[in-house]
Amino acid sequence: MECPQGWQVVSFREIADSITERVEDPSTAGVDRYVGLEHLDSDSTYIRRWGSPGEVESTKLRFYAGDVVYGRRRAYQRKLGVADFEGICSAHALVLRARPDVCMRQFLPYFLQSDTFHERALDISVGSLSPTINWRTLATQEFALPPLDVQKRIVELMAALDAASDSVSFLQEKTEVALGAIVNAEVDAMSRDYKAYSLDELVTAGKIQLGRGKVISTKELSAHPGPYPVYSSAEKNNGQIGTWRDFMFDEELITWSVDGGGHLFHRKPHKFSVTNIGGFLRLLTDEMSYSFLFIQLRRLHTLHTFDWQAKAHPSVIRKLYEPIYIPPIPVQEQVIARVEAVDSLMTKTINNMGNLSTMRPLVLRSALASGSDADSISQRTGD
Repeated sequence: MECPQGWQVVSFREIADSITERVEDPSTAGVDRYVGLEHLDSDSTYIRRWGSPGEVESTKLRFYAGDVVYGRRRAYQRKLGVADFEGICSAHALVLRARPDVCMRQFLPYFLQSDTFHERALDISVGSLSPTINWRTLATQEFALPPLDVQKRIVELMAALDAASDSVSFLQEKTEVALGAIVNAEVDAMSRDYKAYSLDELVTAGKIQLGRGKVISTKELSAHPGPYPVYSSAEKNNGQIGTWRDFMFDEELITWSVDGGGHLFHRKPHKFSVTNIGGFLRLLTDEMSYSFLFIQLRRLHTLHTFDWQAKAHPSVIRKLYEPIYIPPIPVQEQVIARVEAVDSLMTKTINNMGNLSTMRPLVLRSALASGSDADSISQRTGD
């Protein structure tokens, strides 16, 4: 492996230790927080969400403040989080602790998010349905690592971007709350004039069809690339995990994540596929538009909590989602116009700032380019 001047080639076990402090009974762990894979956000640095140890069973792993919880299962989702508290996590994660003589603690999560590490993680994952990284295999992988002074400069750059991203996330949360209030007002108004249906009633009546996608592995995507998007359980990048030579659908649909809950997406007509951990909804009636149904389902989806154990299977959500209203088409169009006007204004505000999400991987890729030193990082990233 070629190594830029000042860099060193090291095995991953020299970069970080895998902490395997097992907790056989989560209820007696003596901590308040449990972190499952569903609590880790793609391309995010810190752990923002968690559950309770009392909600889970079976063996877990203990982590401490400063450790990185890395999702070794389905690594293509790029899920990890730095802990600033002690807790327990899923055994489908790796608890990684930087070795400070080679890797700064603050640098480790950014290295794990790099293209170099991510591509290697995909290559060594085993299994088709739930590809998983084996620590013994990962430990022997070799990487070119920058010296500590370069690591420090990269950390400073990425931390600044993370701070800006936090501001964007805060704005997005507030706009979603405001939009939710508007949708609730529309639903309240409809409840006074129109009959309420459950999703189950609409499926039984043949007005809606629910289904799941099919198994499409990352190896399949790599072996047979193409122009057609593939949607899975990811929340970012519009739920897209890659592109493929084939497609399952060429129509308008609503899709969602079965594993982990995820977001609902209104897919306008185009050629695409959905994996087996995603669901799809097809309208079989002209009494209601996809846009109008999506507004109602998006609201209902936020009223329930799903995760890797309580999954949003079609058979589950059809029993949960109600009420759904079907007013005359002119009324639907009025509701759509009012909601989309606010939604569009909020989306534009977020998108204008959302360039940070695009900048982040570009800055990281540039900072980790071969031959980088602390000064060249500053020049290339415009600091």
